[in-house]
Amino acid sequence: RACSALLSAARESSELVAAALDVRRGEVAYEFPGEGSARIGGLHVLVAGLEPLGEAGGVLLVGNGWRSVATDIHVRFGHRVALAGPFFDTPSASVIGRVGLEELRAGRCSSAMELEVEYLREPDVAINWTTRLAERA
Repeated sequence: RACSALLSAARESSELVAAALDVRRGEVAYEFPGEGSARIGGLHVLVAGLEPLGEAGGVLLVGNGWRSVATDIHVRFGHRVALAGPFFDTPSASVIGRVGLEELRAGRCSSAMELEVEYLREPDVAINWTTRLAERA
């Protein structure tokens, strides 16, 4: 939900906001307006997905996932897109908390204990926990 948190924080500044976070291995977690959930893809997918938004203009790009393609984006779209500053590179704890409160208020859960982490690469998580448990044994 980190992409959603960044989108939520930046919507106060711009109506069209696209989020991308570097998840390593040449991939980014990204979410474009109206998609409702983040996906993982390569940088080429990120730039291609920006094409329809960039043509419309007035797009704010949040998250550190845009940094490696910033020059290409600037050349391709010019002033029609803007990279947010470092404050929007990764979501802060307060922004993540605000997204959680929005979930509660919207009735998508009835308790903070029901909020769950959404992993986009479940195998990585499973491998990390399996490795940690094996090291303790």
